[in-house]
Amino acid sequence: MKRARRAGGRSGGTSTVFVIFGSSGNLATTRLIPAIRSLQEKGALPGRALTVGVDRSSRRGGPALDGFVRGDLEDQGTYSDLAAKVLGVAGEGSADVLLYLATKPQLFPQIVSRLSSAGLNGGGRGRTRIVVEKPFGVDLRSARLLEGRLRSSFRSGDVFRMDHFLGKQGALRMALPRSGEVGAERGWDRRSVDHVQIMADEEAGVEGRGDFYDTIGVVRDMIQNHLLQLLCLVAMERPASDDPLAWAREKARVLRGLRLPPAEGAVWGQYPGYDRVRGVKSGSRTPTFVALKISLADDRWLGVPFYVRSGRRLARTATEVVVAFKEHAAGSEGARLRPVRFSVDPPGAKGEDEYERLLLAASRGDQTLFVGAGFNELAWRAFDPLLKGLERRRMEPNAYEPGSWGPAGSDALLAADGRSWLDGRAR
Repeated sequence: MKRARRAGGRSGGTSTVFVIFGSSGNLATTRLIPAIRSLQEKGALPGRALTVGVDRSSRRGGPALDGFVRGDLEDQGTYSDLAAKVLGVAGEGSADVLLYLATKPQLFPQIVSRLSSAGLNGGGRGRTRIVVEKPFGVDLRSARLLEGRLRSSFRSGDVFRMDHFLGKQGALRMALPRSGEVGAERGWDRRSVDHVQIMADEEAGVEGRGDFYDTIGVVRDMIQNHLLQLLCLVAMERPASDDPLAWAREKARVLRGLRLPPAEGAVWGQYPGYDRVRGVKSGSRTPTFVALKISLADDRWLGVPFYVRSGRRLARTATEVVVAFKEHAAGSEGARLRPVRFSVDPPGAKGEDEYERLLLAASRGDQTLFVGAGFNELAWRAFDPLLKGLERRRMEPNAYEPGSWGPAGSDALLAADGRSWLDGRAR
């Protein structure tokens, strides 16, 4: 997979209006608005770039916003006010509009419908595109509802499903073996690989995101999207070309072969004090840690386990993929492992922030680094039973100490297979 290229061209607009729904939230204030301003300072956006915030909360970010619409996102009047504001900040010239949904995913279908009713889904004096932040729904039913609303309201080429991991430098480098550019295709299968580990560990808690996180949990926040994309980059067959559709087809083959454990076969955890975070319900059972063993039903990876974990308040902050190669020929006894690491956030990485890279690509109509339309439903088909089982059984997550490696069951999950986490800790 190559970096986002200038595909699709521009519509000839002299300005770009970025409209951020949920503009007072953590994502908007810490990532989106700074990324837009950085692109402006670098001169990466032709003409003027203007940012309009939409939220029910009071305006935050000061002069970072060029316009603000305060209102309930479920009220059609908010969208009428927005239409007038967009016309006002754009002025007399033509303008491309990039709509960014940075709210809770439960609001996405309503926002899309109300945008359409207000005539904000295209047909103005420039091109209108919409960016949907992950997770794309909270289960299979809501994902299908969202996709239906998007199809009926926007052209397919104007819908961008954002998973910012796909814009990270480490993920871009990880994709190279799959495109055949570094000659790593040989031996990339069950004959040479003992197992794969995918880890996203964070020292921080969920402060500043409590209200959002408590309705989502660790699987919807990290596993069903971010880490599943990394799993696909490891497991997929080499695409026939750099075309986004070719990549989507190969990822779909991986998703159809996913085999996840039932809820009781996963390791669930929650750090002490989570339910005292602002926005989190008292006594919440929402997990802040999960470890899973995933298998794939295909010839390339038959019998090769993929161990996936993610958690908050852990001993380190790191996101990495470890491919554990067998030192000797397949089937030899006592074969040692040779771990090959792919750091998704390599230390000292320089260049564009992934949100800069992806916002710029979306403003140009380039779908290369975005999630394909079919990925969403296939991913939810795999993860729905796991999450429904967790919620139906009202399972209590295991407590783990802040600064640890998670619940003891996480280590036991691998130890049962004679393996251990390759996360660099002293043994």
